[in-house]
Amino acid sequence: MGNMIKRKLKITSPEDAMTLGQKMFEQAVIENHRKYSTKNPRIKVSSAKAKSRRCQDWTAAKISDLIGLPWGKDQPIEPRGMGQTGVDIRLDREALAKFPHSVECKWNEKWDVPGAIRQAKANQMSGTQWLLVMTKNQEIRGQSEKVVILDAEVFFQLLALIPGERKGL
Repeated sequence: MGNMIKRKLKITSPEDAMTLGQKMFEQAVIENHRKYSTKNPRIKVSSAKAKSRRCQDWTAAKISDLIGLPWGKDQPIEPRGMGQTGVDIRLDREALAKFPHSVECKWNEKWDVPGAIRQAKANQMSGTQWLLVMTKNQEIRGQSEKVVILDAEVFFQLLALIPGERKGL
């Protein structure tokens, strides 16, 4: 069988085999370079963490505006550092009394909503409802739109708190 392969590829000496092997290797390297460098460029880890931090900061600021407590390091509302376990927005007792939600923030181009919900539920603190804030890059006006996902029952309970005859309008 080895002779048949040699005849098909016209390999007559060990040097021919080396040359052919080198050409195949170079071609594979070029194909892999094209595949990974132009089609799906990977974001640096530091850039990904910066995006997540911006989403957490935005969310903490919105919660702060809503309940009137300050946010930041060593404040009642504090975005959790990258790589730490638990909810993404740490709330002290006073903040939790005013905003009883365990917040998970995600800034990804490809959304894995079921996976993000599982993570939000896994990090949910007792006595709170899970809440998920998701965003991705937007080319429209240079802004990224944020989406909030929460349990449907919780959503309708919140709508019921709005005064008026026609709730939600």
